[in-house]
Amino acid sequence: MSKITVPDLLKKKHDGKKITMVTAYDFPFGQIVDEAGIDVILIGDSLGVVVQGKNNTLSVTMEEMVYHTRMVARAAERALVVGDMPFMSFQPGIDDAVRNACRFLQAGATAVKLEGGEAVGRKRRTREPLSAFADRARQLRVLEPTEARADVGFRVARYAQ
Repeated sequence: MSKITVPDLLKKKHDGKKITMVTAYDFPFGQIVDEAGIDVILIGDSLGVVVQGKNNTLSVTMEEMVYHTRMVARAAERALVVGDMPFMSFQPGIDDAVRNACRFLQAGATAVKLEGGEAVGRKRRTREPLSAFADRARQLRVLEPTEARADVGFRVARYAQ
């Protein structure tokens, strides 16, 4: 069984096939999800709420995300692994975004997810250079599927092209 790649997902989309994604936070659940044949495993900053019992995801750190990504990536023999860049891991600037995205690569992720919406400010200016870096690295993809706001909670946004 070969590892799922971004081109595999694009082919599924082109062919009108469903793409499956499940969130996991540790090795055992990552293994279960991978063995179930799920295409993508997301290590979400939602671990702050689901695993750590926090009220929201705003205080989840890069260290916590890298640690959980490393555990899940060890379990994922087939699924593509996506690390969720937590609050303030990319917003301060492009250098922070690239450095933190590389930390996810080192932990075993194939893609990173940016969230926060255009209201956060630098998102578009960060995504474009980070995507350009990703294209050069040929190892990283950038997604932006949700927006979390401290005052209103979560909402579905759009995917980066």
